[in-house]
Amino acid sequence: MNELLAFIQVFLFLFSTARLYYKVKNVKLPPIQILKIVIVKYSSVLILFLVMTQASFGQINEQEFKTPKDEYKPKTWMHAMSGNMSK
Repeated sequence: MNELLAFIQVFLFLFSTARLYYKVKNVKLPPIQILKIVIVKYSSVLILFLVMTQASFGQINEQEFKTPKDEYKPKTWMHAMSGNMSK
């Protein structure tokens, strides 16, 4: 959840920066047009940010690795087909 909030903050920062840039240049653009520009121009930054946050999301500590929860442990079962079972 923290990654999503950080992503939203980065996106809003890029949007407000682009909006300020066009305001300083005295270019009248509607917010949706600025939003499209931000998505196109800064998509690599946004994608890189998402990749970096997801890379740290799946890490676990050593204790969790040594003693996993029961739901992550392997499960085994046996199938008997056509009476082919040995004693």
